[in-house]
Amino acid sequence: MVKRFQKGMSNAERAAQAWTILVGKAANRQTITYGELSDLMDYGSNHLGGVLGYLKDYCTAYDLPRLPYLVVNKREGKPGGTQETSFEELEAIFSDKLV
Repeated sequence: MVKRFQKGMSNAERAAQAWTILVGKAANRQTITYGELSDLMDYGSNHLGGVLGYLKDYCTAYDLPRLPYLVVNKREGKPGGTQETSFEELEAIFSDKLV
């Protein structure tokens, strides 16, 4: 049976949903805005912090490129929070085989 993403899911379940979207973006060398991601996930953009934080922790724990850095704010085209994303970091995300 196919599991559908729905309201009331945990951050871990939402992180799995975001993972699939972000891996596709990475494969196509693209970024995505918070609003676009929340629309694709049918999830409020003001709730993405916990999901992206969970995903960042997972990437760090398993020494994977930090996929949440592909999520950028619409105005500046930069990831939110305090992290600075370098060209090298984006290139590592784009070039790594995540699937």
